[in-house]
Amino acid sequence: MQAELVDARHIAGLAKEKLEALTVLLNDRKKVLNREISHLKLDASLEFSLSSRNRVDAAILRKNLVVCELELRKHIATFQQELQWVQDDAQLKLWLDELLRNQQGFGFVKFGSLSYF
Repeated sequence: MQAELVDARHIAGLAKEKLEALTVLLNDRKKVLNREISHLKLDASLEFSLSSRNRVDAAILRKNLVVCELELRKHIATFQQELQWVQDDAQLKLWLDELLRNQQGFGFVKFGSLSYF
């Protein structure tokens, strides 16, 4: 009977030791996962130009992507307009003159009618 009590106490002690070890292991894993989540949030914030203080979720990302898409569409429209201008010789000269005026004063050196770095 005494052997049975020792075995039961021993088994209970082993179970408690295993639980403590698993608890430590799980707590360590939780810390690692929380750090990974923080890094992913920071990466997403930098990637999508979001405030690092705000939470990152699908709605915020969707809104940001819509804004980015609108900006890119504006750039595309500008590029398409400039492409049309440069295909016409008269418009090309006007476009180059405008480009030259915009670049003066920014460290560009003029050679003839064009400017170079």
